[in-house]
Amino acid sequence: MRLPTWFTAGVTFQETAGFTPAKIKDGQLRVKPTRIITPAPIVLSSPVADLPTGVEMALALAISADPTEDVRRHIALAGRNLPIITAYLPGGVSNANVTGCDHAYGISLAVRDLACEIARTVNPPVLQPVHGSTGRTRRPARRHLGPGTHNPDI
Repeated sequence: MRLPTWFTAGVTFQETAGFTPAKIKDGQLRVKPTRIITPAPIVLSSPVADLPTGVEMALALAISADPTEDVRRHIALAGRNLPIITAYLPGGVSNANVTGCDHAYGISLAVRDLACEIARTVNPPVLQPVHGSTGRTRRPARRHLGPGTHNPDI
């Protein structure tokens, strides 16, 4: 798994299961920071407020690659027409834009907060988070939120 994706999964895993994942990357031990980390800035392809309320949607995460077109193709192959929001790092699409452990953790927090904001304001019956990894296409992971529910563990 690519490092930003690994941290996104790890943040959720440690909050829900109580484990602290760790990884060595470029000779540096990457583990959950011991100090408080604030969510990193992310840029959205369109505002959450522009999404229609109560419809299924997809959330693409463009960190080391931009999966937006793959997500569009996947949705079209399924015979669907869903709105997509892509979240980018301010520096663009590149794994080099993740500056270290604390930044990766901050990105994970920002994506989690974005998913929660979408759940609160758009209230989709299903939110499909999708991430991009260089050279790989991922199927959307489906997370049922249910009408009127808020799930902070996304």
